[in-house]
Amino acid sequence: MSEEKYTFQADVHRVLDIVINSLYQHRDIFLRELISNAADALHKLQFQKINNADIYDPDAELKIIVDVDEEKKIITIKDSGIGMTKDELRENLGTIAQSGTLNFFEEIKKQGKDASIPELIGQFGVGFYSVFMVARKITVRSRSYKKDEPAYEWVSEGAESFIIRPTEKEDRGTEVIIELKEDAEEFADKTKIREIIKKYSDYVPFPIELDDEVVNQQTSLWRKSPNEVKEEEYEKFYQYVSHSFDKPLHVIHYSVDAPLQLNCLLFIPSFRKNILLFPETEWGVRLYSRNVLIQERSKDVLPSYLRFIEGVVDSEDLPLNVSRETIQVSRVVASIKKTLTTKILKELEKIARHEAEKYQKFWKEFGIFIKDGVINDEKNRERLLKLLRFKSNKTKDDELISLDDYLQRKPEEQDAIYYLIADDLVMAENSPHLEYYEEKGWEVLFLVEPVVDSFLLMHLRTYKDLQLKPIDVTEESVDEDGASEKEEGEKAVKKEERDEDDLRPSFKKLKERVKEVLGDKILEVKASTKLRGSPCRLAAREGFGVQFQRVYKYMTENFIAPPKVLELNPNHPIIEKLELLIESDSDNELINKIIWQLFENALLLDGSLEQPSAMVPRVNEIILAALEGATAKK
Repeated sequence: MSEEKYTFQADVHRVLDIVINSLYQHRDIFLRELISNAADALHKLQFQKINNADIYDPDAELKIIVDVDEEKKIITIKDSGIGMTKDELRENLGTIAQSGTLNFFEEIKKQGKDASIPELIGQFGVGFYSVFMVARKITVRSRSYKKDEPAYEWVSEGAESFIIRPTEKEDRGTEVIIELKEDAEEFADKTKIREIIKKYSDYVPFPIELDDEVVNQQTSLWRKSPNEVKEEEYEKFYQYVSHSFDKPLHVIHYSVDAPLQLNCLLFIPSFRKNILLFPETEWGVRLYSRNVLIQERSKDVLPSYLRFIEGVVDSEDLPLNVSRETIQVSRVVASIKKTLTTKILKELEKIARHEAEKYQKFWKEFGIFIKDGVINDEKNRERLLKLLRFKSNKTKDDELISLDDYLQRKPEEQDAIYYLIADDLVMAENSPHLEYYEEKGWEVLFLVEPVVDSFLLMHLRTYKDLQLKPIDVTEESVDEDGASEKEEGEKAVKKEERDEDDLRPSFKKLKERVKEVLGDKILEVKASTKLRGSPCRLAAREGFGVQFQRVYKYMTENFIAPPKVLELNPNHPIIEKLELLIESDSDNELINKIIWQLFENALLLDGSLEQPSAMVPRVNEIILAALEGATAKK
């Protein structure tokens, strides 16, 4: 029988142009597509062997062979699968978007058989044509599993037509022979071909041979039972997917068949990646469909606050787009995302309950992501709140507490959750705002990631009906007997005969002098009822606390924080000595310098002093004056 020439059953110029130039982002995809087609053919043959005893060459090993002729620039992909007849070659390869796989499914359904048995990914019938990105000529030789069918070959140079003719082929299956274009000769490299196979097709469940060596793993860990996987296998795979050399902190090996099919192997790393080397834009899990890599960094199946998770998600239910490089947004994707998020959060809850030391390690590295989740994931906020951990003025060493721990530890009379935002733990521990609460024995949570904590507190106003209150404010706050700060202050002042209306005259003069010197740098000056060991503090007005100021600071360019109230401690020796100096020598130039220094000290302790080095000359002047006074006495 002589060869026959056919015209493509589509506007081949237009469609091939789309396939070659627009559909795929990377040219190495062609090998993935051809290997996937070969795997589909092997799966189909397996199905026929179960249901049909009359098969040509039934004992042939089911495998895929890739051969590279580096000198002639030819790549051959060969399988021992179901093969194609002459008519099937014409229909499947002669019509773009004619999917042999879909036809196969339809045929099985007509026979009343289970269409889910073969693990097939060729849903659109265009993957084969990706080979034209690299090929100047393609020859497809095939012999069907049907005993009476002869072998044929299909030949095309990607123009308007193709040729089908008889050929000699003793073994069953299909081989695709690719003669590379000049600008694609880089693929005539066995090392490169090996890398592409490992990248996309490492878990195709049939051996893939290159130079007589099987180069793919075939069995995917995520489709095994956890009981079958050794710890060292998990570690090795984690290092492979994460490009790390450490061990994972925790492994999540999870499979489910309903309401959707899902296999995943996820890892919580031991350490957060250096964002200078690994930008956080490069996150996402490896996404597979039936063991074939679809996306190397998929951001569709996990919320962004879980971007520290590494691993693999494989689902047969994924709605792929036509190029199989991306997935279509759908209810299925939303369901996968919901399922994975719930599973990961449950795992974290379990670690937090039963492995405190491990959870402390997790929090140290990834706590900021949980805070991000509280801010952005309203549906899971309650669950995420229980995962929050804090240092406080009562925690020791590496101890961390949850909000529930805080509530269990607080005195019965305390009816609020108190917190302090600071730039770091040392600053929080040395804050003058803490003194009043330390004296009362109340616990104060330290939030030492100012930017994210500021946003966090905009979404965390109450917890279990208790308000969260900052301790660096000058407004009303409830005391243990229900008295407001003003009332509590009046009690304290009356007790020490320091009522605001009955303060010593020298303190009133100091207040006036401070306001005169600092002007609009402060909102007002007042006697403090909260300070114990510090001379002063800067306190915010209610409704625009420090957390909101920091939010605006980082969101708004050139933001200027509003002035605060400067609270002075009437009992502190510095304040008392300063009063005496104003009384005895009101023109002494040291007075204004000390006032400025006290003000900037307060700014410094709050992390709000913009140019600390600018205060050095003044500090030196004050030191010199102190030394001169000390030596004069001698």
